[in-house]
Amino acid sequence: MKHNLLTRTLRTAGKAIRATEFWLTPERVTRRRSMANALKYQEIMLSSREVADEDRFRGTKWITSRLSPDSEAEEDLVSIRDRSRDLYLNDPIAGGYVKSRVTQIVGTGFTLQARIKPQGRVSATRARALNKELEALWKRQARRIDITGRKSFWRIQRLAQRCLDRDGEAFVVMSDKPVKGKPVTLALEVVAVSRVATPPEKEGDPQVRLGIEKDADGAPVAYYIRVTDPDDTREVSETFRWVPAERVLHLYEEEEPGQSRGYPGSSCASATLKDLKDYDEAVLIKRQTEACFAAFVETGDTAPSAVALASSHDTNSNNDRLQELVPGTIEYLGQGQKINFANPTSSGADNASYLDSQYHRIAAGLNFPYEQLTKSWGRANYASSRTALLEGHAEARVWQKLQAETICIVVWEEFVLQCVQAGLIDVRAREYTKTPWVFNECSFIPTGWDWVDPLKEVKAANEGIAGKIESRTDIVQAKGRDDEEMQEQILQEQMRDADNEKLLKEYRKSLGLDEPPPKPEGEEPEEDDEPEEDEEQDDE
Repeated sequence: MKHNLLTRTLRTAGKAIRATEFWLTPERVTRRRSMANALKYQEIMLSSREVADEDRFRGTKWITSRLSPDSEAEEDLVSIRDRSRDLYLNDPIAGGYVKSRVTQIVGTGFTLQARIKPQGRVSATRARALNKELEALWKRQARRIDITGRKSFWRIQRLAQRCLDRDGEAFVVMSDKPVKGKPVTLALEVVAVSRVATPPEKEGDPQVRLGIEKDADGAPVAYYIRVTDPDDTREVSETFRWVPAERVLHLYEEEEPGQSRGYPGSSCASATLKDLKDYDEAVLIKRQTEACFAAFVETGDTAPSAVALASSHDTNSNNDRLQELVPGTIEYLGQGQKINFANPTSSGADNASYLDSQYHRIAAGLNFPYEQLTKSWGRANYASSRTALLEGHAEARVWQKLQAETICIVVWEEFVLQCVQAGLIDVRAREYTKTPWVFNECSFIPTGWDWVDPLKEVKAANEGIAGKIESRTDIVQAKGRDDEEMQEQILQEQMRDADNEKLLKEYRKSLGLDEPPPKPEGEEPEEDDEPEEDEEQDDE
């Protein structure tokens, strides 16, 4: 405890010294940080990707602490986030997990449905007209809503969700930038989480922490966003933007009261993922060694040092010569020299079962179905597959609601306000100011999921509607469709079918195909057989 207290005291003092130095010589501090970043990346550039990483094992223990959520974030958040990113880049399971969640939660985007209802001075006719106008304006705005005018709202959602699943949080900044083709100037920008930090001159300010300025009640007032990425090797700046909190959409889930920043969702499973990755690599090296065929030839009086010098291919940091064993190697040994190989007793037959059990642990830690995590559906039947999918869908709905409340609804309210201010809809500014909630009503319908067995699902849906335990709207929205839009499509199809049938009848009539054939002249109509039977009965 004394050591930890001393460390935190020294760290706080160092922050105060750096803040003072920045005030006195800001240019010097900026140049030094730029050079430090360049040197750091020269050292770790090759190891940022696993293909060139030399250290294969985790050298330190990951120990928890009893610090407050924000104090713990100041101590450990950067390292935890770096490890999560490393796994995302280099581990297939971790990378596939993040990509699967992005596809499952965001999919092809959320469908907007304006929900203005008749009330007060808003009649039913006016409500329907406003809903159609706003939805049409939103389609134009959503096509190129980002600050560059090139990305759609759907792509903003996917990027924000990827940052959330990989880094534990996402920042979306609302700004204004006119772009040709957009109805209003509203623009969105996804900001890298590393850019949200405390400026050097604010290190000693008790109201600023982790890049967030708060009031006395703990409510966010503003965010400090660096104009460049702090880890960039070419553009490094200590300039920060002070962005009001109402313009920043901070997407994360609180795990502790008072938590200001988000942690990666894979934190509890990261250690197991890393250990399993190291184990898999060790098994691979063992199998490669076993597959090598090598010959060793004794050469007589050749000096061992000369043989070692000739066969070495590189040296390590201690200038020790390194030798390697590859398939087809022929090594020449000095007289009397021998070579011994380790012969592990384990055959490796249980590797598959061990990996399978570890993947189950990881799936439990990530709260993600095992079948979806490993993409292994070979042993699953209909019941188990449906159970796994339902579990995954239940988890996805939670995050869909989080994204809808944090990003979609807030962006929609700003969009409606700008439409009113620009006079694009028939709503006066005074009317909107008095009752904004009337005109902000909306629903963002997330992407639905295909049915496992369509025949059984349709039958169950029809029985649910007939039994009045489910509504048609809920079933349609679960498929990611807009019920009103679908009903309009069905009505249009019915009208089109009716028109086509009418045209077909008229066409057949013009060709004389539907008229009965004319009877020959002078031919008497045939009499029924029943009267003849009656006559026979009368004769009898």
